[in-house]
Amino acid sequence: MEATAKDLRFYSKELLSAVNRGEEVIITYRGNSHLLRRTDTYCK
Repeated sequence: MEATAKDLRFYSKELLSAVNRGEEVIITYRGNSHLLRRTDTYCK
C-alpha cells in the first residue's frame, strides 16, 4: 500500500491497521519513500 504523509495524518488508524495485518505501507514525503513494516521483536 502506498500513502502520502498527508494520508498518514488523516488516515493513521487505517494505515496502522494495514501494518498490523502484515501489509507493507510505503509513506511518501516530498517524493521520498519510507517503508513501514511490522517487526515481531519488542524493544524496551
